[in-house]
Amino acid sequence: MSEYPTSPIPDENPFSPRPGKWEVVILFLLLLLGLSIRLQNLSNQLLDHHSFRQGTEAMMARNFARDGIVLQYPGKEGYAQWSDIEVNEFPLYPATVALAYRVLGREHDVIGRLVTILFSLGTGLLCYLILKTHFQNSAPLWAMALFMLSPLGAYVGRCFLRHPMAFFFQALAFFLWLLWLKRPGWALWIGVWISAAITGLMNFPNLYIGLPMGVAFLLTRDRKGLLDKRVAWLVLAILLPPLLWLKHSLKFSSVFLASDPTGIKQRDLDRFLRLEWVNPDFFGNMWEGTWDLLLTPGIFIIVLIGLCLGWKSKFCWIVRSWLGISILYLCVDHYPVYLNRHEYYFLHLLTPACLLGGVAAGWIIGKLVMFKPENVGLMGSAATVGLAMAILLPWQAYHFPLMEQYMVTEYGWSQHWADAGAKVRELTEPEAVMVVDYPEDSLIYYCDRPGWVNRFADIKTNQWQMSGGGDYLLITSYRVSQDENGNWVNNGFDFDNPVDGNPPGSPAAPWVRANCPVVFDELRYQIIDLQPEKHGREKPAIPWQPPS
Repeated sequence: MSEYPTSPIPDENPFSPRPGKWEVVILFLLLLLGLSIRLQNLSNQLLDHHSFRQGTEAMMARNFARDGIVLQYPGKEGYAQWSDIEVNEFPLYPATVALAYRVLGREHDVIGRLVTILFSLGTGLLCYLILKTHFQNSAPLWAMALFMLSPLGAYVGRCFLRHPMAFFFQALAFFLWLLWLKRPGWALWIGVWISAAITGLMNFPNLYIGLPMGVAFLLTRDRKGLLDKRVAWLVLAILLPPLLWLKHSLKFSSVFLASDPTGIKQRDLDRFLRLEWVNPDFFGNMWEGTWDLLLTPGIFIIVLIGLCLGWKSKFCWIVRSWLGISILYLCVDHYPVYLNRHEYYFLHLLTPACLLGGVAAGWIIGKLVMFKPENVGLMGSAATVGLAMAILLPWQAYHFPLMEQYMVTEYGWSQHWADAGAKVRELTEPEAVMVVDYPEDSLIYYCDRPGWVNRFADIKTNQWQMSGGGDYLLITSYRVSQDENGNWVNNGFDFDNPVDGNPPGSPAAPWVRANCPVVFDELRYQIIDLQPEKHGREKPAIPWQPPS
């Protein structure tokens, strides 16, 4: 990739939608590279890392496909006698997956993952297009390459999660805004409105993209441009749909504004203003999350170089403002960064970091080429290969261990649940209502049972005698908890030991054993009929005794 501009960081470059022949080939290869990375273990069950969120998304998609796509009332199986209405973020992603189910004529987790992959690759392509608006060198291609090689970006970019779609629309809004600033027109105005409104609907805080868009506006049009009524109408048009959805979601106790049982509120501005996030845990997690999870040491150093370049470049300041507001958002929403860590939140930093990394990579190669201007092609090729090796070597050292760690079942009982859910479907009627022993959405999804799901600690004897109670009970013999070092260990959960077990078993165990026959018995799990009269089974003559 040769570097032709004498200035490595130009600010004014008319956007060319038609890349050269070799550039098209490289774009295709980068898309193929990103696709191959994200196709790893595509047919995995939704029991890998972030299984809770993946299971919830899959439930919504399945319910949309079966019951109709009514966006304002997304449903998921829950822990009560009815199916929950999960009104939180706008459910465009599960609705899109449900539409794909209908078009393809089947429900399968792979379809959801492929939808995610398409939007993840699309965001990588947008990294190229955004830099293409200002750079004629290889910087746009490098930005795209860095995005494709993000370990966390590649993992989440193949999960059954909505985040890659939301970040795609965020980057699309930014890109279309840059084009509108160069050539104002109603088609681009509508494109910015739709894409920005969608990213705000899917995650209201994603509207922080308005800051770098505002910086771009001021640096391009100066303050006089604020008198343009189209800008004011655009701001109102973007904010209206997310605000209406927010009002709707508050009727259903929106999760992202509520406290969890420990009293921790996920997005608490007061905690942020009191500087409760200024502590070693937060900064330690931020360092680990960016150094070897979101990026790799090689990519991190290139991004750092990009931060230090272009002090006179308007575009670099626009991207710096994007990265800065993303970091500030993580400080406000510090809860998922270290109090209850959700790694996919680090994806807020990925697109602006890759843009800065692309600028730095293009600048590095440009400087190396200048050593031998008479041999531009040779020097450019050698510099490209050298920089690629500097990126790929540390990448493979961090990417593959991460994928190996995240693409396996997180906890031992999950494996039991998957098998047990299949056995329940085989041995009981399809519409059976079932009670299970752990509230994990991904596993409830695989059991595929409507009705109510509960924990043993909440089970009371008289619940089974209520109309509408559970038809079957699934007991798994594997339960885990964290030890003092944070490691997950099997603590031998015992359904029949409600007093001495750790944690205690079910208070309903004596009644269940005295009145309910065992339908299926295996060391790992049991299926028990809670309503034998309904199903024509006899009660056990002798209460069941656990094996010694």
